Amino acid sequence: MTRKIIVIGAGAAGLTAASTARENDPEAEIDVFTEDEHIAYSPCAVIYVIEGKIKDFDSIIMHDPRFYQEKRNISVHTSTKVIGVDTERKVVILADGGERFYDSLVLAAGGKMWAPPIEGVKLDGVFSIKSVNDGKAIQKAIRSMGSVLIVGAGVIGLMMA
Repeated sequence: MTRKIIVIGAGAAGLTAASTARENDPEAEIDVFTEDEHIAYSPCAVIYVIEGKIKDFDSIIMHDPRFYQEKRNISVHTSTKVIGVDTERKVVILADGGERFYDSLVLAAGGKMWAPPIEGVKLDGVFSIKSVNDGKAIQKAIRSMGSVLIVGAGVIGLMMA
């Protein structure tokens, strides 16, 4: 019987886990789910595109889902939100109502962006930065901004500054 492996998250950890699973089980059915539209890029590189040190966002994407399907026989499902896991039934529940059964599950969903609970945090012109799409929105908006305030002194916040 074919083993079904599901990985939630298509960042470095998730894609490495899926690739390692493939190496260890050439016959397994492997599915990776991510809410993101883009995969296989460094979030830190997004800042370099905004800055202009890297010419465009396509330049930071190392592989697309087709690469994983054709070269590694791994199905990567982008723009697909997982809303729950039923560990008793061994089922992943998708936002569209679908369910996927698994034998092995890897949780590699990464961190969540946190914004302080302050007035105005959801206004137009307030951005978080984690994904290529975040970077594209910032790059577009920054052209018309007279000044910028960066809240956060983590690696990405400092790089943005």
